[in-house]
Amino acid sequence: MRFIEKGCEPDSFLQWKELADDDWQPSYNDLRNPQKQDVFDALIRDQRGLCCYCESILKENDYHLEHLNPQSAGDGDALDFANFLCSCLRKTEKDDPLHCGQKKGNEVLLVTPLQSDCQSHFTFTGDGSIEGNCDEANSTIKILGLDIPKLKMLREGVLDAFNDPELTLEDFKVFLEKYVEKKDLMKPYISAVECVYVDFL
Repeated sequence: MRFIEKGCEPDSFLQWKELADDDWQPSYNDLRNPQKQDVFDALIRDQRGLCCYCESILKENDYHLEHLNPQSAGDGDALDFANFLCSCLRKTEKDDPLHCGQKKGNEVLLVTPLQSDCQSHFTFTGDGSIEGNCDEANSTIKILGLDIPKLKMLREGVLDAFNDPELTLEDFKVFLEKYVEKKDLMKPYISAVECVYVDFL
């Protein structure tokens, strides 16, 4: 999990909400394209193409709109762009392990990607494991399923790419620098890479 600096809400979404009158009030269930896709596009831009929680790549048609503060809280956040994130795993199959927004449900996170220091609350190891540096982070890991074998394996696969015995030290450093570049689209599990190889950055 890394800090997400939210941008402005899309004009089309704002204008849609402003259509409210005595006869119609916008609700989340009413949100449709093109406004909904504009919201997704803005969130994916803000998140640099990565899931707000696990940092996997957001694949087309396999992500969903996530309310950081659950809609069940009933405090008016259902259409608040500041409360929106984009989470992976829209489609699930029977017996698939749930994680991120699909697992979170109506739980409240104690560490969120909208906290500027959120990345510092987690430590990764070379085998892809994630650990919390405080009780709040450990609770967040549990709620989101960030420690399930599937995500551990995916992070380990990315980390193992840096252990290629044919890489010279110079090649390794170049590879690492390019991987952690903060471009419009970032590489998956970048926080794990930064944590494990921090001494080379």
